[in-house]
Amino acid sequence: MTEIMPEGAVEFWDEATRMYYERQEDGELTSRPFNEAENRKADEATNYAYLQGKVVGLSAAVAADIPVNGAFLALAEGSEAYRDQVDELTAQSTRQAQMLCALARMALPALEDVKMSIPEL
Repeated sequence: MTEIMPEGAVEFWDEATRMYYERQEDGELTSRPFNEAENRKADEATNYAYLQGKVVGLSAAVAADIPVNGAFLALAEGSEAYRDQVDELTAQSTRQAQMLCALARMALPALEDVKMSIPEL
């Protein structure tokens, strides 16, 4: 059991196994399953990591959509009203993507490290 706990640590919460480890004064390790609060905290951390990954992935996809929409606008055929509507929908989509990326960066501080830019329309 000693290899589970980091060197010199007195306490250790292993989220992978949902076990809590504690080093006693005599050096012996004791362990127990996570309690309800610790399980809730581990679940929240797992959910946060999942959402963070999802936001990063979707933000990258949205950023990639913008030039595709621009290329479509350059090729779009049809009536002027059709082209105007596609142009407006593309602008709306771009504004929404920029807003959501900004909100995600505010809500998920870890995204500060993600180098991602949303092109301006």
